[in-house]
Order: sequence, then structure tokens, then C-alpha cells
Amino acid sequence: PAAVTSRPGWAKFRRGYRGLALFWLNLCGLFLLLNGLAAAHLRLFPPDELAPLPDYVERAMASIYAQWSDDDRATLVSESSHGFVPEVLAQFRERPFKGRFVETDPNGFRHGGNQGPWPPRDDAFNVFFFGGSTALGYGVVDEETVASHLQRVLALRTPARPPRVYNFARGSFYSTQERLLFDKLVTLGEVPDLAIFLDGLNEFFFREDPPPFTVDMTRNVEQQLAGPVLAAFRSLPGFRWFDERRAVRAFGDGRPKKTQSDPAADRRAADRVIDRYLDNKAIIETIAASRNIPVAFVWQPVPTYRYDLQHHVWQDHFGRHELSRVGYPRMRERVAALPAAGKLLWCADLQEDAKELLYVDLVHYSPRFSAQIAQCIADRLAASGLLD
Repeated sequence: PAAVTSRPGWAKFRRGYRGLALFWLNLCGLFLLLNGLAAAHLRLFPPDELAPLPDYVERAMASIYAQWSDDDRATLVSESSHGFVPEVLAQFRERPFKGRFVETDPNGFRHGGNQGPWPPRDDAFNVFFFGGSTALGYGVVDEETVASHLQRVLALRTPARPPRVYNFARGSFYSTQERLLFDKLVTLGEVPDLAIFLDGLNEFFFREDPPPFTVDMTRNVEQQLAGPVLAAFRSLPGFRWFDERRAVRAFGDGRPKKTQSDPAADRRAADRVIDRYLDNKAIIETIAASRNIPVAFVWQPVPTYRYDLQHHVWQDHFGRHELSRVGYPRMRERVAALPAAGKLLWCADLQEDAKELLYVDLVHYSPRFSAQIAQCIADRLAASGLLD
């Protein structure tokens, strides 16, 4: 052996092996270091805070929260959208979060003023509130959402049992997902005294089923099953860091993208959306009837319907929200034809004579407008006998 290791060829092999081992060790160390730095950066600078704030949002927030500092307004905007986590049946929910202005409960609802406990108590008048991000209250503090204002208004109308509104609205939700979530809650035994569904905006934004993240989630699972090794690498912080920055670049300046419009195709799409909504409404009513739960369906205001956009911070094309401009008048005609027992509570024309800014961004309500919508809902509920 001594003779073998003393040969020139063996010495050359040892030097090569030592160099390769040192290179591999350094490479592994660099890999671990970069992923550690990426993980720290993702934690300190969440991806949703990296996207540029559109100028029209800055103008709207500066006008509505004129007495606030720039930092406070920026904090409220960043806290309003803090991501989703998966949820059985309903697909996803808002990530549990507690910030300066926004608190989302681990049980899936956003807190409001004088928030009730979970599970709800029998001595309260418990209201489950469903909808998309406008109902959830993006861009306003916990006490200024439609649901929070509604609890204060209902307190004047149901004094025997203090109202407790649970805001189960979620970003991107529309009637299909609201139906699934309502079914899940009722199936698990949480039966409210009243369920309210605030809809309209996202119905027309998401023209087709399945719900928005279903396709992406399904594709991701299929990719993980087909290539588990690649999927494991893509889950590392370094890969996620690159993916998040690619998504931010794709976001651009946050302005709605103008789409081609075909009036006949838009009318057909709007009619399909309305049919889907009315089908979901009927299914929800059937589920509610089986548990003796009163339900109310409210059609919400949107900036593209009976609002003078001269008072808005955005007068240009509304991107995928443009279909609501076509769909809302057609929905009004359908509502008029509904039987009395199936009527919707129509609050969509609430802003018709408004001469002020009512939105904190493109479509989300200001604190003042949230209060007006809550008052409209309470008035319609009382008129329909749902508070008796």
C-alpha cells in the first residue's frame, strides 16, 4: 500500500479528490447561505408589500384618510391583504393575522367592533356575513367594515338580543364559494340566526366556474405528484424568492388591463353569471330552510353602475370589472321578475346621487360608504320582516 500511495498518479488523484470535495462543500455551504438569506428576506419583506401601490390608490387613501400619516395609510393597505391559507371544502380563507388595523380570526372571520366570541353564544342574535373583499373590508380598519357597521345598526333594532356579526367574507369569493362555506359551517353545527350574502362585484369578475384558485391549486398538486424532486426544490426559500419577484414584475403598475369587448358576447356572459348566481342562491335557500335559518341576499354597489365617476379616482377602463357595467342593468331586470319570496335586497343604486369619493381604491368601499351600505341592508332587512 505504501508503494501504491507514493506513486505520482495516486497523488494526483488525491489532489483532485480533495479539490472536488472542497468545491462541493463550498457549494453546499453557499446553497444553504442563499436559502437562509432568502428565507429571512421573505419573512422581513413579505411579497405583498413589494408590489408597487398604484397611484390612484395613494390618491384615494390620501383623500379619505387625510388626517393620517403616510406610514399609517401604507400600513392599512398592506394589512388588508395578507394572503390565504387552504381550507377544506371552501378552498381557502384569509390567513390568521393580527395587525394594527386588521385582525383575522383563526376560525375564518374578520374581527369588527365589539366582536362576539367563537363559538357564538345562544343569548346573542348571531349573524353570519358572507361576500368578497368588499364585504371583508379591504382598505378600512376592523371597526369600519360593512359588517361592523351593520352590527351597530342592528343593535338599535334587536335590543332584546345583542347582535353579533361574524364577517366570513374573503377576498375573491363569490356565490359559488360562499355556498360551499355556508354549507360547511351549517354542517359542522354552527347555525346563525340570520345569514347575509353581499354579492355582485365578484360575480361578474369571475365569469366562469370553477372558482379562481381551483385550477392553480389542482395544477400545483399534479406537478408535485408528477415531479416530487422538482417540487421539493421549488418549495425552497431561494426558488420562492425568485417566484415572488417574478409575480411582482407581472403585477406591473397595478392598473386594470384593458380587454377587448364584444357587446353580444358580454351580454351572453352576463346572463350566464346571473343564472349561476340565482342557482347558487336557490341552493343556499334550500340548505338554510333545512335548518330553519333566515337568509338575505344583498346586491351591492359597484363603481360601474349608477355612480358619477368624476368623483372617483379612476375614470378609465375597469379591466375585468367592466362586465358589471353590462351585467348590473340586466340583473336589475331579473330581480324585478323574481317572486316576492325570493326577492333580493337591492342596494346597488345607493350611490346614484353621490357627489363624493366612495372608494378607497378601484372597487373597495370607504368607511363612510360602508356605513351607508350597512344602513341600507338593515333597512331592507326590517322592511322584509327578517328582523321580526
